[in-house]
Amino acid sequence: MATRNVEMIYENGMLRPLEQLNLQEGERIRVELGRTWPPTDDNPVLAAIRRELESAEAAPSLEEVHAITAKMSSLSKTIIDEREERCCHTSSLTPAD
Repeated sequence: MATRNVEMIYENGMLRPLEQLNLQEGERIRVELGRTWPPTDDNPVLAAIRRELESAEAAPSLEEVHAITAKMSSLSKTIIDEREERCCHTSSLTPAD
């Protein structure tokens, strides 16, 4: 099972998850406790941001960033070359009298 954050509430000496856990009976899990502040129930904007972050894909690796920027660099050169080409073609034209 992948690691995920689950909001829980402490009631009557027990932790109660605020969402379905989809665990098998007797399945063992590891729990790391941390207080939420401010409570997500009191701040819907933070709750929405938290849900968005939890559903987001992992950040790209450094190698992936280098590959992307390398492509961008060659694309930038292509655009600059095309602009220079257009500039030279239009400057060689003489205006009609």
